[in-house]
Amino acid sequence: MKKTHKIVALFAGAALLVALVAVVSFWAFSQIEKAAEARKHSDVVINRANDVLSALRDAETGQRGYSLTGDEAFLEPYLAVRDSVRDHLKELRQITLISAAINTWTHWLHWWMPNWRKCRMSLSCAATRT
Repeated sequence: MKKTHKIVALFAGAALLVALVAVVSFWAFSQIEKAAEARKHSDVVINRANDVLSALRDAETGQRGYSLTGDEAFLEPYLAVRDSVRDHLKELRQITLISAAINTWTHWLHWWMPNWRKCRMSLSCAATRT
């Protein structure tokens, strides 16, 4: 009888160990899935932020070209970005996770862009007129 109890206890211990490994494995896989979703989200945010940065860089390059030459053809990238940058920043703010640093930065950038454009354009126009 004692051997039977030992065998039953051994099988019960093995079954509990298998169940524990299965639970831990399912938990680990769910964590991997969450991490993959977070990585995908981060990729989307980074790509959108890079798109905004590229558009702003093109606008600044166009302004610089206009400042140097006075040719309004250089303002085309600036004019294309001028109307869409607010929408891009709004979209970027919406897709970012709730993070105080990111939201503060996008809020500041959203406020700063119209003022910066006005200042740059007034300086560019004044430089080409003199």
